[in-house]
Amino acid sequence: MGYAFLGVLLACFYLLDAYYLTQEKLFREQYQWLIENRLKTDERLFEVFPAHQTCRCVLYLCTMFSFSLFPYWVLGLCLVGYGLFLILFQ
Repeated sequence: MGYAFLGVLLACFYLLDAYYLTQEKLFREQYQWLIENRLKTDERLFEVFPAHQTCRCVLYLCTMFSFSLFPYWVLGLCLVGYGLFLILFQ
């Protein structure tokens, strides 16, 4: 029971961290666009939300498999491996 709870917590933190990293990438792209085009136009000058990104799902999936989330993969695999060990050898 305790390991299932740890697995659920791990999955929740993993998904929340992936979502946060996706949002960070979107805001970074928006800020970079603003730096490059600030003197040319006033478009998107006071825009706070990164609404011009159309492929958020693809970016979210790419973020889920990024290197910065690798510890979540390792912890998840260790948890699954330990659970299988307990099931098979106990």
